[in-house]
Amino acid sequence: MFAPGAPAQDLPARIESISADMLGRPYELDPLGEGEQGSIDRDPLIRYDAFDCLTYVETVLAMARAHDETDIAAQLRKIRYHDGVIGYGNRNHFPEADWLPANIAQHVVVDITAQVAAQSGVALSVAAGTIDRRSWLLQLPSNPLQASNPLLAPGGTGHAEILALAAAAVSTAISIRYVRLREAPQSALQRLATQLPNAAIVFIVRPNTSMLGQVGSNTLLSHVGFVIQKRGVTLYRSASSGRAHAVIDQGLVKYLQRAQRSRSFAGILVVKAESLP
Repeated sequence: MFAPGAPAQDLPARIESISADMLGRPYELDPLGEGEQGSIDRDPLIRYDAFDCLTYVETVLAMARAHDETDIAAQLRKIRYHDGVIGYGNRNHFPEADWLPANIAQHVVVDITAQVAAQSGVALSVAAGTIDRRSWLLQLPSNPLQASNPLLAPGGTGHAEILALAAAAVSTAISIRYVRLREAPQSALQRLATQLPNAAIVFIVRPNTSMLGQVGSNTLLSHVGFVIQKRGVTLYRSASSGRAHAVIDQGLVKYLQRAQRSRSFAGILVVKAESLP
């Protein structure tokens, strides 16, 4: 799965190859945590056998950026945690408020949403909202992400830490630009698909919704995966919680057409991996 020598190779090609090796592996919600020493989430720090949509993207990026196999864990820490410091409170939990700003700032990814909109002739829009971190933390024991976690029960090792994190939490106002596709015809979707670079990362924008139910905060982004340009066809490769419940390839245009049937769907935000030094 891992081919050494990342800095000397084409990063999009590495992403395409590594992500393809994981096709068919099962979907699992929130499969990663802070390891055996974690006080809140003791899921493994890294695994290759199951993913949700974000951990799939994170793991592929970490492997594609790594100089050798021993560097994968360090790359993943950099992507998943503020300043690479392992801890539940340091984790980049929210893509729009944590993951994207952190990984753009440290040159892991670059936002190309405006460029894609201009090249494809589709309107650029803005979505805004607020991440209520305190409410989200306090509702974690009933959140599907951690609902079966005994550490969060009163008396558990994580209960007091969650209360402390919640007490210190500050709500975060967020604003993102996205390619508006809510009403886009098939011709516009097809034109857009051809403009996306191979291995680009596409986030699905659903302003002020929560795909996991009442979990204390709405979000702006609901799903993420890679664009794969293959023999004239644009694929969307992601860890899907749908019927397949696995890492799958889907035609991007058809995926977006299905998304348009949902009232919450607004469009996409697009980033790509930055070139390695």
